[in-house]
Formats: sequence, structure tokens, C-alpha cells
Amino acid sequence: MADGELHYMWPTDGHMHLSSPDGRFIAIASRETAYLSGKIFVEPEQGGEPQLVADKARLIDWTGDGRYLAIVSERSGNEALYLLPIQDGRQAGGPVLVRYGSFAGGRITSSGALVYESTPAGGSHRAWLGALNSGSGSVDWNPLSLTGSTPMGVSSGAKFAPDSAQIVYSSANADIGQNTDVVRLRNIATGEERELYRGPHALCIWAAQHPNLFCESPQGSATELFSIATDSGRVERLGAFDGTAGSILFSSEDDRAIYLLRVHATTGPLEAQLIRWDIGAQQATILDRIPGGNQAPLANAHWAARFAGGGVSSFDPTQKQIIEIRPMAGGDWKPLISLMPTQTVFTPDGKWLLYHDVDAAGKQSLFRVSTAGGQPERIGDFPSALRGGFMRISPDGQKLEVDLFLYPDVWLLENFEPKQQAAR
Repeated sequence: MADGELHYMWPTDGHMHLSSPDGRFIAIASRETAYLSGKIFVEPEQGGEPQLVADKARLIDWTGDGRYLAIVSERSGNEALYLLPIQDGRQAGGPVLVRYGSFAGGRITSSGALVYESTPAGGSHRAWLGALNSGSGSVDWNPLSLTGSTPMGVSSGAKFAPDSAQIVYSSANADIGQNTDVVRLRNIATGEERELYRGPHALCIWAAQHPNLFCESPQGSATELFSIATDSGRVERLGAFDGTAGSILFSSEDDRAIYLLRVHATTGPLEAQLIRWDIGAQQATILDRIPGGNQAPLANAHWAARFAGGGVSSFDPTQKQIIEIRPMAGGDWKPLISLMPTQTVFTPDGKWLLYHDVDAAGKQSLFRVSTAGGQPERIGDFPSALRGGFMRISPDGQKLEVDLFLYPDVWLLENFEPKQQAAR
């Protein structure tokens, strides 16, 4: 800091690096702790052997005097904030419970207070089910209560069945831990649910012709693909590919291929890739690349869509971006409409792109624009002003499911550090 010179320190696979107040040590959270629990190390800033100080925990910050690391753990069965004593770069005692609650992330201020984000009561998502009323040109929305919860910023991945009568979705339950998802089938008409599978971070789609699901599960720097029989729950491994799947999109009409979004950075800068995974050949074919990896392409059997320009430097979620589309079979990209980032979906027949926006009266609305071009049309109301999340449409084109990310609550916690014993 004195002369502004940069010093190379060491390679790391950590997700977060926090220097201690005295500058002697760095707390390192392993990469899996972005939303989930993992290992926390303390390493001398001048180099040396890292010391494991916590496992199955999330790192928050050092306390102002450097005596503790604030961590989040479920060691007692429920998520809670703890203070972990640290002395000379090593754990110096058992964790001290501060309070139970949701702690998604935070920082300790110079005054010693903790400012932290918390998942809103009822979860970080809200879901709605909409019925398109072609006669009146409106949409009837009803809240959709999904079982369990998902980490902040992660979708439940709800997808409609080929008969449009069921949805499949994934969520976590507190009683089975953060690293395990439950795949559930929901009958839309009756609300009845059936648990089909438990496993690490599984997102699924329905096969087009067969009674099974196709699922993806990130495993480190790779993604595992497998199928689940919807009648028996039998699991069959399909293969794996390098890179992390950002979303599993749909299967081909003959169920021989799966279309996915992949985030890839093994050979260069981070980029989002739209890929087709051929099940028989176990081979991934790249259909499109988007630099930066922060703009998920939208696709169905007819069209692919993306925000024009791409790349981290040109993407601003507060500004309108041009949506470009092209046939899934290949061809040139063409501009369709200019929008702020929002929920979008193609109709099953490929004739329309549906999207959320505000109408001339300032009302939250659902619009459609023809993929052949033309002026947008207002279809009906939209259930929320939130633009973070996803919208899906049933194969019969009559139902919509909207899965929205809620903003976290922000809290201030004061006077939580144990008093330092006076010297005798």
C-alpha cells in the first residue's frame, strides 16, 4: 500500500480471501462456499502452510480486533452465526454461538458491527402459475407454493411435462443439508407432489417421448448427466462433460440429444456456451458462444436468443439491451427488440417471444412480439416488478410458470463480540 507495487503471492483455488486486521494472515474460503458450506483456511500473508480452521462452514469476515473469524455453520442442525477464535493463524478454541438465523453474506464495519444479508422469510424465491386466457386476452395468475428452498440467486428450475399437466422442480430441505437437492413432481390440477430423487444440485427436464427425466449435476469443474425414470425413480448415468452447466434447457424430439447452457473457462476467458449433448456419442457440440458468461442464452426447438454485444464490459442490467434471435438449426443473428434484462420465453410453436415489461401506464405487464418482427402486444398483467428469475411455458402454450429471485433483507448486528478479558 505504501508504494503501490504489486507482489505475486501464490496460486489459489479459493473463492474468498480476507486479510486479517494486522495484515499477518489471510482467511481463504474454498470455492464451494459461494452459496454452500466448505473448508476455511488461514494462511500467513508472507507465505507458509495453510491451516484448516473450519469445515462445512461459510466465511463472513474477521472481527475488528482479529481475534475471531465470523463464520456460518449448521453444526447444531440449523444455520447460525459463530465466532471462531484464531490465534497466530490457528484455531484457538471452539466456535462461539452468536445467534441462529439466515446469513447469506456480510462484512464487519470499522465500528465492529456486522452488516449482513439474510434470505427473506419464506425463501429467496416466489413462484406464480399463470393461465393464458385467449378469449379475453388476459392472464390469470396464482401463487405457486413450492416445497423446500433454494440458495440465494439459484432457480428451482421448474419445467412442464409434455402433457402440460405436471411440473418437475428441485429444491433443498433444511433437514437433509445444503448440498442435497430433492427432485419433485407436482400435479398442477391437484397440487399433489411426489419425491423422485435426492442428490447433489440436480436440475431436470422432461424427456420428449419417454417416461423419464434428463438431469444435470455440477461435480467440481465438470457436469454429470443422468436420467431418472418417472415411474420407478431408477437412475441411469448418461455421461459427463467439462465445464459447469448453467441450465439444462430441453431435449430433442427423439430424446437422442439434450440442449444445455455451459459456463466454460478451462482454455481461456470465461464464456457461456449453448451446447447440444448427443447421448449416444457422449459428445458436446457448441452451438453458440457468449463472452463473459453473464448472459444466459434462451432457446427452444425453434429459436435461440441472446443479448447483443455480449461480454462483461458491455452488459449493464440497468440499461436496455438488444435481443437477437436466430434459428436453432443455424443462420444469422437478427435484432428483435430492445429490453432491460427480464424474464423471457419462446412460445412452443416458435411464433412469439413473451417477455415482462412495464406498459405505458406504468403497470407490470406481459407482452409478446412476433419472431418474424413487428410491434409488441400486451397480453395481460405480470405478477411482480422483479426482473430477476425465469419464465417457462407449457407445451400446450396455455400455462406459464414464473420463478422470481427476491432481494435479500439487510440487517445490522451490534455488540456481538465476547468481551476481551482484562490483563491481570
